[in-house]
Amino acid sequence: NFKVNRSINFKTAIENHIGSFLLGVAVFFQNDGVNTLDEDSELRLSIMSSIAQDELRKLSSRVKFGHQQAIKDGVVLGNSRIFGYIKDKGRLIIDEREAIMVRKLFELYATGNYSMKQIENIFWEDGYRNNHGKKISHTTMSSMISNPKYKGYYVGNKVKVIDMFTKKQKFLPPEEWVMYKDENVPAIVSEELWEQANAVLRKRSEDVKNRQGICNHANLLTGKLYCTHCGAAYYRRESKDKQGNKNSRWVCSGKIKNGADTCPSVAIYEDEIKPILLDIARDTRVSTQALIE
Repeated sequence: NFKVNRSINFKTAIENHIGSFLLGVAVFFQNDGVNTLDEDSELRLSIMSSIAQDELRKLSSRVKFGHQQAIKDGVVLGNSRIFGYIKDKGRLIIDEREAIMVRKLFELYATGNYSMKQIENIFWEDGYRNNHGKKISHTTMSSMISNPKYKGYYVGNKVKVIDMFTKKQKFLPPEEWVMYKDENVPAIVSEELWEQANAVLRKRSEDVKNRQGICNHANLLTGKLYCTHCGAAYYRRESKDKQGNKNSRWVCSGKIKNGADTCPSVAIYEDEIKPILLDIARDTRVSTQALIE
């Protein structure tokens, strides 16, 4: 027996019933008096399912309308955990204890002399923790710096709920945000300091993007060895002989990821590669400085 309390759950119950029906099991919907053994049960279930779907669409539409109306009214939506603020009935109030940390974050980062990781360690030593008692991560701090609320701006429509029942969300690009200076949003930092910190954040973000694919590993051969069979890069793997002497070997990354049988390549030991490089350096008819470059 299924006890269906709301019409929006009826569709799920019907879907469960279909699986049972295929197995030769009858289902009786107690609240609605529907027995799948009856001849007209399939028709009645189809009609009731359509009504339930229509009710679901109406409910979703009402929720979306209420969400957009709240944004127009300047109600702060989302979770109540905003560092430096206490949310009370959709309005923000400064939490002075945490506001000290927020100001310090902007002041340190705006100088350009501190990385997120360094500030993360500074806050840990100062006793600041996240909700789980752990370090405030550098990703959280990046989100804080880029959040216009800290300079006294209302920000809404950052997230679009795709499915109100599964809570699936889609993050919208900044150009679709609803943002304006709001006297009801108390600023923790000045607009000037906010802009300085965000200038550093933008520059570092661009630097990271520009350096994608560039190898800055200390090892000479990283990013320079490729498999002749599958074209994948060779990865360095630490190894020691029976005497404990270190002699790293280089292995095809495709072989590492997909299994030993996927590529016929062999591992190459560094003590085999280095003499070859030395011979090439000696035989190459260019200046040493040019070769180094």
